[in-house]
Amino acid sequence: MHKSIRLCTLITILFACFALPWATANAQEKPGECIKIKDIKDTAILNYAKQHQWDADGDGKICDKELTQITEIEKYAFSQCDVFFNCECNSKLKSIDILAKLPNLNKIGEGAFAGCKKLKNVDLPHVTQIDKGAFIHDAAIKTISLPKVKQIGERAFEKNEALKEIVLPEVETLGQSAFSHCYSLKKASMPKAKRLDNAIFYFNYDLTDVELPNAEYLGPNMFFRDGSLKKISLPKVKEIKAEAFKMCSRLEHVELPNVEKLHERVFAECTSLKEINLPKLKSGAMGDFERCESLTKVSMPMAEDVAYRMFYNCQKLSEVNAPNARNIYTEAFVYNHSTKKLSLSQMQNIEDYAFACGPKDRIELNTEADITLSKKAFSNYSDIRACNKKFDPAQTTLILNCNKRPGGKGSPQAKSNVYEKIVQWGDMTWKEIIFRNADGSDCK
Repeated sequence: MHKSIRLCTLITILFACFALPWATANAQEKPGECIKIKDIKDTAILNYAKQHQWDADGDGKICDKELTQITEIEKYAFSQCDVFFNCECNSKLKSIDILAKLPNLNKIGEGAFAGCKKLKNVDLPHVTQIDKGAFIHDAAIKTISLPKVKQIGERAFEKNEALKEIVLPEVETLGQSAFSHCYSLKKASMPKAKRLDNAIFYFNYDLTDVELPNAEYLGPNMFFRDGSLKKISLPKVKEIKAEAFKMCSRLEHVELPNVEKLHERVFAECTSLKEINLPKLKSGAMGDFERCESLTKVSMPMAEDVAYRMFYNCQKLSEVNAPNARNIYTEAFVYNHSTKKLSLSQMQNIEDYAFACGPKDRIELNTEADITLSKKAFSNYSDIRACNKKFDPAQTTLILNCNKRPGGKGSPQAKSNVYEKIVQWGDMTWKEIIFRNADGSDCK
């Protein structure tokens, strides 16, 4: 009995001595934890791996520490570029699929794969940063998978002409022109992006579907001339820089519930835009809706001004609601041929040619404050810009505040002291003048 026990103990000890090291060695060589040098099929990647000693111990495998020490693909690793990103890629590079097996690869350096016209797919599951021009002018790339990328540098994917869709679940910041001139791009989803710099989607003709639910800032030329974009919702955007949507010729529907500031010509020449509601807009700028030839209705109840040429040549514009605007700047409503109602009940200052070249049925100026009129506030052009259709006060109903009645503060020079017959104000004769309180109620 005792001999049997001692024999079993001896067998157990021997097994532990020989089996445990064998098991440990095999555990370190589990499939997927090492990359065999012979499995790197792309000649350019293989040469780069040898040059940078990925297989430091020379055993024909990249394992353990060797794998973890590979953290980036360096600047211009496979390309030569001048300062304008005219790039020549390593002609041997055809695929970078092997990079997906590098668990600590977190950065692709500037211009690393620029001008690599044979690349078709980019799958980098661990990368968090892509630098300037990393994949610029890679005309054959059709798909990208970048699930952990947080930062994309300027022009990183510019002129990826075959790229059709981008879904970037973690990206937060994008540099100038990151995806500009991607002519086949149809969908872009970036749920965490907050700040988007200049011209991110500039000249993307086929773009129709954009998801930016947390974006707060749009840089200039963001969607410039994206001719297929029909609708967009940007629920958190507060500021939009110049010409962000200029010449988006099919844009019909825009949701901007929190935008507070528009820079110059944001929606200029959006010829399909019909209505827009900007409930929190405080500040607009020159030509924001210039030549929006289908625009009929605008509401911006918190706007402080109607900017220079803001609605220039919006020939179908019928109604504008801007009850808190204090100033109408030069040529704000020029060439508006269909205007029925302008609600400007807090207006205090009107500059030259504000209403030139186009009939206006009704203008509401029923502020309690005094109104300063420039000499040509209600004039039409008399020079080379002569109007086909003129603004004619005699065809316009004017709403003034009750305190503008004869005997009240700022009372107009009237042809008659009978209020219903008052038709002259601002040195002009009007179709009708109606007096109302600032809230629109009848005078007492």
